[in-house]
Amino acid sequence: MKRSPLWTLPTLALVLAACGDEAPVKVTYRLNQVVPVSASPGEKITLLGKFPQNARVVVAGQTLDTQLKAEGVLDATLPESLQAGNLRVQVTGTALETQYTVVPRITEVTVKENTLHLKALGWQGGEDLMVLVQGTPNTPTVQGDTLQVNLARTGLYGPLDLRLQVNTVTSQEFFFKHQAAIASGKVLLPVQPSLEGMQKLQVPQEASFTQLAVYLNRWTDQNRLEELAQTAGGKVTRCVEVFQACQVEFQDHLQARSALQEWGGEDFIRTLHPDDVVGTQANPCTVLNADPAKLGTQWHLAKLNLARTWKKTLGEGVTVAVVDSGVLPHVAYQDRLLPGHDFVDGDDTPTDLYGHGTHVAGLIGANGLVKGTAPGVNLLPVRVLGPTGEGSVLAAAEGILYAAGLHPTLKNPHPAQVINLSLGLDSYSTQMPALQDAVQKALNKHILVVAATGNKGYNQIAFPANMNGVIAVTAVSGPVNPYQPTYANRGRGTVLAAFGGDLKTDQDHSGLFDGVLSTAIQGSEPSYGLCVGTSMAAPQVAGIAALALSLGTPPEEVLPLLTRSAYDLGTFGQDLETGYGLINPSFLPRLKPDTFVVALDTQNQVVTWAPVGEDGQFTLSNLPPNTSLTLIAASDPNHNHILGEQGEGLSAARPLTFGPQTQTSLPDFLLQTSDGTKPITLNDFKDQP
Repeated sequence: MKRSPLWTLPTLALVLAACGDEAPVKVTYRLNQVVPVSASPGEKITLLGKFPQNARVVVAGQTLDTQLKAEGVLDATLPESLQAGNLRVQVTGTALETQYTVVPRITEVTVKENTLHLKALGWQGGEDLMVLVQGTPNTPTVQGDTLQVNLARTGLYGPLDLRLQVNTVTSQEFFFKHQAAIASGKVLLPVQPSLEGMQKLQVPQEASFTQLAVYLNRWTDQNRLEELAQTAGGKVTRCVEVFQACQVEFQDHLQARSALQEWGGEDFIRTLHPDDVVGTQANPCTVLNADPAKLGTQWHLAKLNLARTWKKTLGEGVTVAVVDSGVLPHVAYQDRLLPGHDFVDGDDTPTDLYGHGTHVAGLIGANGLVKGTAPGVNLLPVRVLGPTGEGSVLAAAEGILYAAGLHPTLKNPHPAQVINLSLGLDSYSTQMPALQDAVQKALNKHILVVAATGNKGYNQIAFPANMNGVIAVTAVSGPVNPYQPTYANRGRGTVLAAFGGDLKTDQDHSGLFDGVLSTAIQGSEPSYGLCVGTSMAAPQVAGIAALALSLGTPPEEVLPLLTRSAYDLGTFGQDLETGYGLINPSFLPRLKPDTFVVALDTQNQVVTWAPVGEDGQFTLSNLPPNTSLTLIAASDPNHNHILGEQGEGLSAARPLTFGPQTQTSLPDFLLQTSDGTKPITLNDFKDQP
């Protein structure tokens, strides 16, 4: 039987009435996450959580165009005008909010007039505005929508790591390849008599050590140190009064490391550090033969083209100290091997038991079946490394003082004018004051200190090569085409490169690996050997520095002349890989009177310069690209480093602009008599260090 409609209507009304009496359901909104964790202006951000249907994203008070992509997913794009910083993010229709980091973003970089021009987002109106170039902060100049940074202060070329900092927030890296230009040419002297007369690098690891150098507040506290050492399982083995320091030896690394950590709180100890970590960072020569002809040629000397310089000088009258593993007497140099000192055994017979120092000595001063870069110099042997190629910081420091003629108790009748240090530590530490102090004292005496950068493949150079004033030398190889082997340390502070060889290649197909040939020891007998390393590169530079001194170049002029005449390698301009480039002795001998080619900026400030060789040739490197320059050749007959004074030589000014990574051959410069109205001062020539 059918149901009556009159029955269903009241029933439906009751049901509807019951529904109308229910309370509304309360919705809880939440903000779970904002992705990515940071973003730049112009980039999209996504909010995850639970939001109202028509929710909008608000950042720093600005309501953004927002899309609900799915339930619980809000997309919004940060406006390009947004200022970077730690900003508040909110969601409309809710009380939701959180802090979010908006980072600035570099979008475009160009170079003009030796100035970086940066286009970027997120910086307008911001505080603490800073541009970091290779990690060094620079306050930019604001020109419209562009930030400008003068590159003259950095002096580096190659891949530049740029970051922009706004409101304490720093952008991601922006890599810009900054390449210099090179120009070469010739300077012609006038007839007037008034002018006569270059992979991924490793990270340094902590070295193992069993000895400590302990510096005392009072020299009378040696007894207290001896008691402390005894309780820690060690013993005091030697003390050096000039440094007010003692060496403490332990049975193993753990004992030494424990003492290093615990003794810093002792009131009578000024500081302490590991004392047996100085080394050559390389093995002695492994390819040996009593007949050097069986070991190939000294291809590195052919590449350096020293023949013309040797016609003027072989380095006579100059003493170069080999602070190393000792030097074995050898027919190639024994007539010029001076008496020295052994700081390992404490006697006056610095005989080499390892081979490293003998190879280094030959690269400096050999003159026989093999030659060094300065085959007429005197060699001063100073032994500071033992038979395994390792030694003490205190011994190395004493050896440097002795080589410089500055040791307070050991008199050296033949002080060196050049000190070669084919040794070092993996990293610099101001807590190694003895070695730092010794090097600085040598520099203060106007002694040239040449040091190897190290052979660990690190992107930082060894100590003491990284000290200001030290000529830090890295290695390149290549009898045919120069390249930088992976073993060579490079980085900030690298000054020059020379040939260190590579036992993994045979570039000239000679049947022998491309090692560097020099004197060596075989057993206990003099021999010849192929070695590789920055240890082989540094002595080549030391020898060329000695040649400059032998020709009468003042010590304070040698380093500027070496850097400004180097062959540019790899990146155009001074870089972190090979510094100023490959050592180049072509400026020896120099044109007389001393003559230079100088590049001036629009303010008539010296940007870079180059010495002119005896044949009138010059090569001007480190020329900033896309920059208005004026090139001038000028002489300095009175040797005061003020060019173009009245009566001196001065060419016509030549306005030029060079493109990046270009090599330009210039027309000849002709020197005429200057009226003295526009002198140019070379400030690089100053007392060293």
